[in-house]
Amino acid sequence: MTNFLRFAIAILLFISCNAEKEVHQLEAYIARLEAEHIPDKRVKLFSIEAKGRPGKVLLSGKTTLPALKDSLLSFASQNGIAVLDSIRVLPEGELRNTPFGIVNVSVANMRSQPRHSAELSTQALMGAVLRVWEQQGDFFLVQTPDNYFGWMDEGGFVRSDSAGIRNFLSAERLIVTSSFSFVYTEPSVASQKVSGLAAGDILGGAFSEGNEFQEVNLPDGRRGYVPSPDVQAFRSWLNRPEPQADAIIAAGLEMMGRPYLWGGTSGKGMDCSGFTKMAYFLNGVQLPRDASQQVHVGGLLEKDTTLASYQPGDLLFFGREATADQKERIWHVAMYLGNGKILHASGRVMIQSLKRSDPDFAEKRLKTLVRGRRIIGSIGQNGVLTVKDVPWYVGEG
Repeated sequence: MTNFLRFAIAILLFISCNAEKEVHQLEAYIARLEAEHIPDKRVKLFSIEAKGRPGKVLLSGKTTLPALKDSLLSFASQNGIAVLDSIRVLPEGELRNTPFGIVNVSVANMRSQPRHSAELSTQALMGAVLRVWEQQGDFFLVQTPDNYFGWMDEGGFVRSDSAGIRNFLSAERLIVTSSFSFVYTEPSVASQKVSGLAAGDILGGAFSEGNEFQEVNLPDGRRGYVPSPDVQAFRSWLNRPEPQADAIIAAGLEMMGRPYLWGGTSGKGMDCSGFTKMAYFLNGVQLPRDASQQVHVGGLLEKDTTLASYQPGDLLFFGREATADQKERIWHVAMYLGNGKILHASGRVMIQSLKRSDPDFAEKRLKTLVRGRRIIGSIGQNGVLTVKDVPWYVGEG
């Protein structure tokens, strides 16, 4: 082997080792940014990867947080790392002009991937404002008012610009308070149906006292009539007093027997956290989407298998407690009714007991009880929001 060849190999090895070191530096900084700013990837998007390339490090991926991209590029520059920037900041192209949407069907399904066969991850109700980030075919990556990401097909919502959203949020609206209803072409239940409705749907229109039907408009401009007992003026609904436990429990009991649906967050079908979220939402309180998120909001209640420290309306969480070898994992949530009874979505919305002496005792639930959270009394603090505090329902004021 000639001296020149040995020298060339040494240079290549040096470059390779240096590139690997730079990739590790950037990977460590990406991990740091995620730890500091992205505690939950279900509600924030920063998916970046570093790969070695001759002479440069390729940074690729996507984010909705341009400040974090800027921080990453600044770190690379300060450390003398040459990078090829292929990070996409969403939204891009045409979506920059129409970065919003309004749900246009009674219950819109959201998927974990941009295809109909993908797992149902959550749902959004008619009239909910979405942030629209990306398009792949007929699907769009959207974010719901509780900040949850998912893919929705184009038939589920109408796109809008910021002016359209401001107009929608400032206009008179109605909210559906009946479990189910319909929009009719005429003020008569004998007329043709325009759309089905579910509790929590929001429609355009002003409530007129004394009328048997209310005239409404849907986000895509369709118009019709809804029976007056099924709706309420949205503003008055928002501004009612904070709910007490009896109202929360009543909303939950109204859903008794409804089918369990993984990813469901509506009266048409719901999973365990979708059920608790819906019971509180119908009383003007917004909870996070998943049980593993809900367990972090409200007043903390330690594990108590005697149940003495729990009150009606509390949320009880079930799963696997943390040990020296594994992290805690929460996989179920229920609403406490008192006297040992829980109301939850498990196969269907049902009542069971955590007391061994009861005939409906659920041993599996008692064995996996981890802790509770008190939402009543924590509204407006400890991560518990009222719907009127969420800009995507009321605007910026």
